[in-house]
Amino acid sequence: MSLPLPQSQLDAITAACQRHHVARLHAFGSVLRSDYRPGESDIDLLVEFSAP
Repeated sequence: MSLPLPQSQLDAITAACQRHHVARLHAFGSVLRSDYRPGESDIDLLVEFSAP
């Protein structure tokens, strides 16, 4: 499942991942379900880093 984000946000996330040597970034939990509440729910991320 993908999060519907504006291109400007996707670009910012991509830039941050490149800057911090992120190989993979996955979201999980309520952010992917219908019970997600923006501004109230947290966002769970799984991050895999690559060698710099």
